[in-house]
Amino acid sequence: MRLQNDTLDKERDFYFTKLRDIEMLLQGRPMEPGPGNDLSQDILKILYAAEDEKVEVSASGELTITAPNGEQVSGQVPIAGEVAEAEVAMPEVENDQA
Repeated sequence: MRLQNDTLDKERDFYFTKLRDIEMLLQGRPMEPGPGNDLSQDILKILYAAEDEKVEVSASGELTITAPNGEQVSGQVPIAGEVAEAEVAMPEVENDQA
């Protein structure tokens, strides 16, 4: 059981680091209109969507984020350095040791 938890922790850390690297890359890009900027903004919106918000991407690539009350969320993307440390902290994994 302990080995399985360690493996899950390593995998979680691996993917968290990948997402954090993508976030830093996209935040470092200029916010000027241009090719790829919309995609970068959409990716950041997905990364920052709250757990209770429903994220949908249509077959044509249109992004829709819906709040729990059914309202569509436009979502502002934080500028690099504005993200609070608590927002980027790694999620805790429950260890059920029997």
